[in-house]
Amino acid sequence: MSISTSSPDQRHHAMQALLEEFAMRGVDMQAVAEAAKLRLLGSSELCLLHADYRVQCARAVDELLSQVTLSQT
Repeated sequence: MSISTSSPDQRHHAMQALLEEFAMRGVDMQAVAEAAKLRLLGSSELCLLHADYRVQCARAVDELLSQVTLSQT
């Protein structure tokens, strides 16, 4: 299965599994999330997209990170 051909639910679970693995290895997930949001909100390539879409993506980063954090407790 490729990520590009999987369902949104499968992609979500795959991303969550990756984030959990990174967190278990000691990766600072808060720093990763902040970097991802900066990339989404400030990228010159992504600035061509609607601001609402970029904000939705940044919120999705926060939601996914909070789910990973909850699953670790």
